[in-house]
Amino acid sequence: MAIKAWVKSQKDFPISDAPKGISYKTVSSGSNLGHRVEVDYVRVPKLKGIPMHAHKHAETLCVVIAGRGRVEVNGEGYSVRTGDVINIPKGVYHEFRAGDNRFAFISIQSPPIRNDYLFRPKPKTVKNRRAARVGRVTS
Repeated sequence: MAIKAWVKSQKDFPISDAPKGISYKTVSSGSNLGHRVEVDYVRVPKLKGIPMHAHKHAETLCVVIAGRGRVEVNGEGYSVRTGDVINIPKGVYHEFRAGDNRFAFISIQSPPIRNDYLFRPKPKTVKNRRAARVGRVTS
C-alpha cells in the first residue's frame, strides 16, 4: 500500500528518547522509506553531546546543517561545520559534541536503527585492594 505524498515541518515530528538536552526526531516516520531507511533531525545544544556508541547493523551518513561541533569516529577526532558529511560504517564507535554553539545534523541510517545501539562496555573494576595488589580482578 503506497503512502500519500506529504510535506511536513520537522516541528511536526515528536522528539524521540535521547540524552538530556538533545533534540532527536525521526523524520522518515510515516514515509515510503521508513521501513528501509531512518532519517533523523538531530540538534545538540551548546556544550552537550551524544555519548560514544555504535550500531551493530546500521550504516550511517550524517550531514551537518547548522553550527560547528566535534565528532569522534573510530578513535579519530574531527572538527565539523555546516556542509560537512560524516560516513560511519556499521559497528564503528562514534560520538558527537557541540562546542560553544548549538550543532545540528541530519542522520541517515540503513537499515533503520530501531534500538540497534552498542555502548562501550565499562572496564572491569577491582572489587578489593588485595586483588589489586596481586593483579587479580574479581567479579
